[in-house]
Amino acid sequence: MVRISKGKKASLTALTITALSVSILAFSPTTSAEAKGGHVGGDGSRFYLNDVFSGSANRVFDYGNPGDSIYVGDWNGAGTDSLAIRRGNVFYVRHSNTSGPADKVFAYGNPGDEVYVGDWDGDGTDTLAVRRGNAFHIKNSVSTGVADKVIHYGNPGDSILVGDWDGNRIDTFAVRRSNTYFVKNSMSTGTADRVFAYGNPGDTVLVGDWNGDRKDTLAVRRGNTYFLKNSLNSGQADTVFAYGNPTDTVLVGDWNGDRRTTIGVRRVAAAAEGAGTISQQNALRTAKEYLEYSAFSRLGLIGQLEYEKYSTQDATWAVDRVSVNWNEQAARMANEYLRYTSFSRAGLIDQLIYEGFTPKQAEYGVSQTGL
Repeated sequence: MVRISKGKKASLTALTITALSVSILAFSPTTSAEAKGGHVGGDGSRFYLNDVFSGSANRVFDYGNPGDSIYVGDWNGAGTDSLAIRRGNVFYVRHSNTSGPADKVFAYGNPGDEVYVGDWDGDGTDTLAVRRGNAFHIKNSVSTGVADKVIHYGNPGDSILVGDWDGNRIDTFAVRRSNTYFVKNSMSTGTADRVFAYGNPGDTVLVGDWNGDRKDTLAVRRGNTYFLKNSLNSGQADTVFAYGNPTDTVLVGDWNGDRRTTIGVRRVAAAAEGAGTISQQNALRTAKEYLEYSAFSRLGLIGQLEYEKYSTQDATWAVDRVSVNWNEQAARMANEYLRYTSFSRAGLIDQLIYEGFTPKQAEYGVSQTGL
């Protein structure tokens, strides 16, 4: 059965579901953080990404299995970072920060190799480098094959960081020894081009372009507090903020293509998500099925489940456990509306708000249509 919104024009969600109702009815609703370039530690298949240095995550999704090794990179040159899973020497690359199967699968190196990610040739696409001792076997394409270049840097036991330290669009290596960093600005063997100290020897260190100036710098993490530095030198942090929990595993990337690196966390999905009542689990299954066919706001999806005779409590429980980006849902619904009829920009924003999106989500969704 399908719920039709009252007031204004009929909900496009309802119209879409009406067209697909036969298909719907066929279902039975029944502590570690790594710097840029290295693998993401910890466990869990749920990722909470944030495009700013405050507030809550605006992208939540599941990818892979809880024990998978995870890497972050711009795998297709689109300007946004996303995830890759490593199992042995096989990599499963996803081109968007959403749940779903890999967009590309390839093998590189050996199962026991230490792997780093970077844009080694400045073409805008991140690829892999394998480290064996102090030798780095660099590949300039996301594909199987032999290395395009081999260089030596540092000592076999050194901690390695990856970044574009001088803003020339090419990632290179830095060696960390205690709280001293030996930065190399070219993909070549030789001595460091710059040496500086930052933080304490026991700090967890992250690398990113925190201010969008095209140069990567450091951040240190202490508990759930982050101390960002916008230059490669000693001194006080330029930005300090708190995010997540002290026990979270942290990953960094440019999740939205604004050229600024921000934070994400990796967690094991809450045990409560698998411990709901039978009715709650059925509501969760129904919510996921609806999202396969049409766009919803959070409030709209709760309302649709209520229309399907789930209690408000069960519907809310289910919707809050769906891996979904509400901004993307707003954009999807805006495009669906424009396929049916014409709108002014203000009128389409108003319609999305009517559908239950927040004003900010509605504005984002309409902006993605070009209005």
